[in-house]
Amino acid sequence: MSDHTIAPPAAPAPPEPAVVAARAAPALSPRGLAWPIGLSLIAVGVTIWITYEPGAFDTIRRALRPGFLVAAVLALMGQVGFAGARIRYVSRGRVPYPMAVRAELTWEFLSGITPSAIGGGPMTGLFIARENRLSIGEATAMMLYLMLADQAWFVLIIPTILVAATMVPIFPESVGTVGAGTITLYLIGLLAWAAFFAWATLFRPQVLSSVARFVVRFRPLRRFETRVGEEMVRLQRQSRVLRGRSPVFFLGAVGLSACVWSCRYMVLLFVAWAVVPGLDVVTFLFRSAALWLSVLILPTPGGAGGIEALYLLYLGPLLPDGFVGPTLLTWRLLSYYLVLALGFGVAGATLRDMVFGGGREAAPAGRPSVE
Repeated sequence: MSDHTIAPPAAPAPPEPAVVAARAAPALSPRGLAWPIGLSLIAVGVTIWITYEPGAFDTIRRALRPGFLVAAVLALMGQVGFAGARIRYVSRGRVPYPMAVRAELTWEFLSGITPSAIGGGPMTGLFIARENRLSIGEATAMMLYLMLADQAWFVLIIPTILVAATMVPIFPESVGTVGAGTITLYLIGLLAWAAFFAWATLFRPQVLSSVARFVVRFRPLRRFETRVGEEMVRLQRQSRVLRGRSPVFFLGAVGLSACVWSCRYMVLLFVAWAVVPGLDVVTFLFRSAALWLSVLILPTPGGAGGIEALYLLYLGPLLPDGFVGPTLLTWRLLSYYLVLALGFGVAGATLRDMVFGGGREAAPAGRPSVE
């Protein structure tokens, strides 16, 4: 197989299931944009209210080291930059770097308005296909590969956290023994799922197909049976393509994923470090990683509401009294509200059509790939 393509179509074919799904999917509404932002702002406001200490804002102002806020912005830029490089890398240059950065900001935007457990990956694949004139199959394979790289990073970081927890107080004292045990079981379950997903996607896609088909046999889900069957056929086709990539190529994608996630943790660290010179950096970084892993199961768009509670739980005890609310607000301004604005701003008419429902049309068939 040539290095110039990810999912080359053998011949012209009927519209793929993803195209059909894109045509049938309801458009996102302006309300869908407003309520997660509003929920997050309410959660931040409640956090500031319950953690407020008289004189804390003056103390923060005097302790502020602007250079670390600049470092937080640079870490955010690094996160987006590495993520764009990862998309370009996985596409083998089919998506130019500027377009890859646009795609990453779009992915961040869509993830911010969809539940964390679902993410914005499927719609981002559609965006990449439309913006770069790729086939839906090729864009889907790219997104699947990126998600596999993330799963591989989770497989690496979770055991690291669990081992470190025997030496560093990663689990907050406030959760107690039962809470720490629950968090540990969750991380072990997430580790098992990540390993299973990677193994099944690459080597046993029929296992995922069997599980999915079993699930949709339940009466409330039977209406999805046909679509799920089509998607599982497509998954098996894409898994054959992914297996054609060399282990070295996959390691490169995982390395870029490690850079992306490390920058996420550093944004948190630099925001707190800007006002807390004596911060326990090692514990803070490990807890930041545990926080982001916990976000994955939140049902609200972008984790709004829940992620603020996790910040209070994991990182609040490491900060002086009265510092939790202001640092939380600063972090969310950078990592959520600003990213939402950038994602919506740079994506142009394509994303506006997808969000507000105007001019929705199928993705282009894509330019032909060469075997």
